[in-house]
Amino acid sequence: MLAPLITEWRRIGSSLNRGATSCLLDAAHAFRKHYGRKMQWEEGGDRLPGLLLETIPGFAPVEWLAWRIDASVWVGESPFDLCIQLAELPDRLQRFRSLQADAVHELTVNNPVVIYSAGAAVLNLLSRRSPSNPPIFIAEGRPGNEGVALAQQLLKRGIIARLLTDTGIINRIEEDVILLLGTDRITRTGFHHKIGTCPLIDAANRTGAQVIALADPLKRNPPDPWTRSSVRNFRRQYPGNPELQLEGALLENVPYREPVIQIFLGDKPFHPGDDTEWEAAGKIAMQMLGWPT
Repeated sequence: MLAPLITEWRRIGSSLNRGATSCLLDAAHAFRKHYGRKMQWEEGGDRLPGLLLETIPGFAPVEWLAWRIDASVWVGESPFDLCIQLAELPDRLQRFRSLQADAVHELTVNNPVVIYSAGAAVLNLLSRRSPSNPPIFIAEGRPGNEGVALAQQLLKRGIIARLLTDTGIINRIEEDVILLLGTDRITRTGFHHKIGTCPLIDAANRTGAQVIALADPLKRNPPDPWTRSSVRNFRRQYPGNPELQLEGALLENVPYREPVIQIFLGDKPFHPGDDTEWEAAGKIAMQMLGWPT
């Protein structure tokens, strides 16, 4: 029965203080726990991609996983083999984040940093700072107080950050400051991040502050159109599902502005409008999910 798996995915999706990649890893773990000993898809397995989209809307990494499951069902790949490939995903992401943190640390270590994010990529980067570096200012974060959790994680590493309210953080964006963000989705014209990001970008644009958004290839928009219409049209078929309202409530679209904003995809700036870079990011995302390119 698929009911236990879908219930677990919905629990993951209802946790408002989790980042997009954390939700992906939790969803993949739930999938592996459910299918780890099954050699074939069970009845209803062809609906899994759409059901996954129903549970955690708005997060590109989760949609990549849904696409990967859809492709696996379509070609008749064993779910057991898919579980083996997904088991390698956390290590692949960790290596990617370590390269990213090393590169971006060199760009930010001598500047005050304002944080409007709480993802693992941001934590990896800030963990490389020392107490003698310029200060770190973190927005408390709503509705999950995720900024407080990030500050606590840094304190365990001996790094003190200054907590500010979400509205007060804008007053800390000055010319020598770097505004550090995460991402939930990258499109060709910008990226999605939590509500309240756009006013901070406007402040950076006025003061000349630099904005760096950390990402991984799974944040790039997934393939479109997808292989099968059952996934592509799922949201249109189920417009009344209350879970789908979360996307508009939690995320906003941030237009991409050069040279104010730099999106780091790994250890290099990423230009989403460049066709070559766009396709390359998609291939790396496929490789992370164990799918041949």
